[in-house]
Amino acid sequence: MKTNDKSWIWSCYDYSDNESILEKLCGRFTSVDEFNRFKKVFEEVKATNAGLEGESKKPEETKEKTEETKEKTEEPAKAE
Repeated sequence: MKTNDKSWIWSCYDYSDNESILEKLCGRFTSVDEFNRFKKVFEEVKATNAGLEGESKKPEETKEKTEETKEKTEEPAKAE
């Protein structure tokens, strides 16, 4: 989201602590040229990351999450 000729505000997910947190960031630049260089690189990286989506999870992480979900949804066995 562009706010003026020398700043840019965007939001993204931060996975640095192994959990997804939505963050809002802002970049302020000294000139319009600096802003345009940032915007060009930002959009190139955004396109590259869009192609990597889904490849970032390791098979072990996916398996662990599936097992955790299964345990939470299973009903306890009834004693007879």
